[in-house]
Amino acid sequence: MLHLLVTERRLRWFLIGGILIALGGSTSLVALPLFILNTTHNAFLLGIILLARTLPATLLAPFFGRYIDRVGMYRTTITGLLLSAVGVATIPFLQAIPSLIVISAFIQGVGQIMLFPVVAFYLPALVGEKDLDMANSIFRTLSIGGSLAGTALGGLMITYKWYTLTFCLDALLSILALGAVLAIGKISGEQAQDENVPLWKAFAPVVQVVRRNPTLLYMLVIDAALYFAIGAVGVALPVYTTALSHSPSLYSSALITANIAELLGGIAAPAINRRIPPGRLAFSYGVFALIMALSFLGISVWLSVVSVLLFTFTTSFMLGVLYVLYGTYMQKSVPEYVMGRFQTIAASLSSICQSGGNFVAGEIATFSFNLGYTVIGGVVLVGSMFILLFQKEKTVDLSRDSASHEEQQEELPVL
Repeated sequence: MLHLLVTERRLRWFLIGGILIALGGSTSLVALPLFILNTTHNAFLLGIILLARTLPATLLAPFFGRYIDRVGMYRTTITGLLLSAVGVATIPFLQAIPSLIVISAFIQGVGQIMLFPVVAFYLPALVGEKDLDMANSIFRTLSIGGSLAGTALGGLMITYKWYTLTFCLDALLSILALGAVLAIGKISGEQAQDENVPLWKAFAPVVQVVRRNPTLLYMLVIDAALYFAIGAVGVALPVYTTALSHSPSLYSSALITANIAELLGGIAAPAINRRIPPGRLAFSYGVFALIMALSFLGISVWLSVVSVLLFTFTTSFMLGVLYVLYGTYMQKSVPEYVMGRFQTIAASLSSICQSGGNFVAGEIATFSFNLGYTVIGGVVLVGSMFILLFQKEKTVDLSRDSASHEEQQEELPVL
């Protein structure tokens, strides 16, 4: 893998682009809530704006998945970066009419959902299947590093109320990332699939791919449970840390602990992946999720400063491992001609579950601390036990070229 970093110019540009996107996105993400509250003093409008950013992923992802597969990832990436830049750059200039920021947030959300499958398309083409787990680990590590730096930079800039500069910086970094994409060029083998069929028929190939490889279904189940937990913890963690310590230092310490643990999990993932026997990936995925579930349940039983930091580290480490394992397996096993549709379906499912976690934790946290983490752990536990008890993993050919598009189409059921 290291020799590819030296010899493969396009891989270096891809990693640079990923860092720029993570840096810019996390910078503006810190600034947006405070900018809206300071400008409008309207928490309801803030909620609507945040909803507008996630709405494309929740409701429109299937449409964008078909679009991505039809026009190709190169043009989709360029369009997504331009929309993201336009969306975030217009935010500070609409403060005179704050309600219009909803439109900017929606445009930014459209750009983000178009960028969601980028890693799945580009990494296999740039590094090959042999080095995919290490490539995903490196990309994940650099992205988390960029997010940490962006969070720190955004926090510093909003201290001086440099909101306009913060949003413009995010837009500038998106444009620089666009330059990295242009430097990479169109990846070899990428072919747009112009399928003039109804939307519901366009997703039949995705169903067929999942039927041929049930491990993908098991991973989607765990992924949904984990995103529910992520959404719930996003609400529960600040509430519980505030109850344990009236100082914000515990919450900051928990976030730093989570980021470091996820970073370490991503680094360790390639070594863990090499030790998983063939045909046991789904079972291993369920075991890792079970460890996370027990950690959440541990906090519900033993709610203290030590338990929050200890179990936050454990769950975040497992999350870092699972991100890399899932990404690598999906990139190897999902054919390129349906990758956009599969990825956007996963994004839609994740967004819905994360929103559900936000809502459930917000409701429960108002009257019971322990019950909140019990529910979070219970949902992840159900997902992990579903895999451990019912999974029937098949050993399939993971070569992305093992079947042509035409062969896949011939296997589709008549609808």
